[in-house]
Amino acid sequence: MSDVGREGRGGAGADAVELVRSVSAELWAITALFFVAGDALTTFVGLLSGGVAEVGPLVAPLVVEHGLVVMLPMKLLALGVCVLVWRLTPEPHDVGVPLGLAVFGVLVTGWNAGVILATLLPV
Repeated sequence: MSDVGREGRGGAGADAVELVRSVSAELWAITALFFVAGDALTTFVGLLSGGVAEVGPLVAPLVVEHGLVVMLPMKLLALGVCVLVWRLTPEPHDVGVPLGLAVFGVLVTGWNAGVILATLLPV
């Protein structure tokens, strides 16, 4: 019988948290690869290839005003804020920060790649 729903840190929920915690370094690496590098690279490629626009409500006006060079500092600023939130969030909830960033980074990079491919394919 599972300890799910019981008081304390035992049970399947605690096991899942410990599993995520055990791979947190890997999640931060995935975050760097996809949330920072992958999203920035696919955004650069999409914007430079034409037919694609930045739609982020904070980044889009900055890209229009300052060009693509603003993307990397914005990504690093966002990552820095997330690291600060991660450091300030108590256990066991802190594991959600690298997990969420890693998942979001993979999804956004995949979305961008799909948009780029769709613009390249004949209609």
